[in-house]
Amino acid sequence: MIRTRRLLLLLVAVGLTLFAVVPAGHADDREKPSPRGAKALRVPAVQGMDAGLAIERLEQMGFGAIRVITVADQRAGVVYKQIPDFNSALAPDQEIVLLVGVESLVQTMMPDLRGVEATSVLDALEQAYVVDIREVDGRPRDAGRIVGQTPAPGTVHPMRGLIVIQVARAPLLVPRLLGLREAEARAQVEALGLLLEVTYVQSGPRGAQGTVLSQNPRSGAEVLEGSVIEAQVFGRRQPPPTDLVAVPNLLGLSMSDAQELVLSLGLVPHLQLERGSAARPGIVIRQEERAGTPLRLGSHVHFTVQIGRGGGSGVRMPAFIGADLEHARQVLSTLDVALTVRQVPSAMPEGTILAQQPDAGDRLRRGTAVRLDVATRGGSDWGRGQVEVPNVVGMGLGRARASILRSGFGLRMTQREIPNGTVDRVAVQRPSAGTRAPAGTVIE
Repeated sequence: MIRTRRLLLLLVAVGLTLFAVVPAGHADDREKPSPRGAKALRVPAVQGMDAGLAIERLEQMGFGAIRVITVADQRAGVVYKQIPDFNSALAPDQEIVLLVGVESLVQTMMPDLRGVEATSVLDALEQAYVVDIREVDGRPRDAGRIVGQTPAPGTVHPMRGLIVIQVARAPLLVPRLLGLREAEARAQVEALGLLLEVTYVQSGPRGAQGTVLSQNPRSGAEVLEGSVIEAQVFGRRQPPPTDLVAVPNLLGLSMSDAQELVLSLGLVPHLQLERGSAARPGIVIRQEERAGTPLRLGSHVHFTVQIGRGGGSGVRMPAFIGADLEHARQVLSTLDVALTVRQVPSAMPEGTILAQQPDAGDRLRRGTAVRLDVATRGGSDWGRGQVEVPNVVGMGLGRARASILRSGFGLRMTQREIPNGTVDRVAVQRPSAGTRAPAGTVIE
């Protein structure tokens, strides 16, 4: 591979000659499955590095399958993008793709690709450009056709430049739910990437207790991924079965990413900070519960993040919302920060953290003022009676989590792509806003 690196540097220096030597591809390539038994390595960050040095670093770490794709860019010889991303787990013989900038000597006029069958032009496009394919929702008759492109038709664009084409995905067919039990109907709907909203009715045919009586849209109707299917079920809402969640692998993740991942699964992060001479401070170095271990929703996941010997300088603020005050005090005691605790009446158990400043992920400096809002007695509905479910649709994830926890409910988040939805905003919630439920109920 040293010979390959020298050849790469020579060819980058002369520009477009490179794309005739290195196999062409498109920017949507994905990593292949890891062979069993192969020890996974963490992909380093090489984006922005000199291409030759990037290849040398990857080789030194043990990666043996490195593919280079050239893309027109002013920073000739520099890695424009890497696939997979930094910190991904990869076997040594799995492929890493580097998009490397070259100075383009040839300009082209972008054709109008809209309405064209994507598969009929993809090979030709990849000979001239680096192609990023993105599936989007569209009309049924447009399935498989290009419905958008960047740059626009008629734009002067360099050969080997990056282009983005949007291809309409085929619509989904609504399954037949009539007569199915609620759990069976939900499983079928969610397996297709759809959402099920159930209304319970108290009358129906004999023997139909607990089954779907009607649905909207009808079975066979064409809908987009993420659409809501409404169903009427004969009977009362049944308490959900106890859910088990597999513990994720947190090793090598940043503190913020690890906490966010644990919270998104309905588990509670239990963080410990350890001082040391870490080359990369703020990274998870240990976790108590092994990855893959099944835990009940709301269980704690314990992990340790190493920080520099200097303490709080440059450390990022942990996520404490939903945790107990004593745990937060223990974590913050290792940092040189000024902690203020404010008592807030709430339906949550006493001592639960409802809000925090600074926000999770913000960088802390020595002496930073940290304020935690902590639940105190005053939420008379806790542990007895019903609590009104707040409306969090449209909120950002952090604000939604705080609102739900303040009201005395548990939380489980599922991330999905919703047609015409706003990124990182709540699109659907269950139970719906305004209904009343026992404090401690898990809101999805």
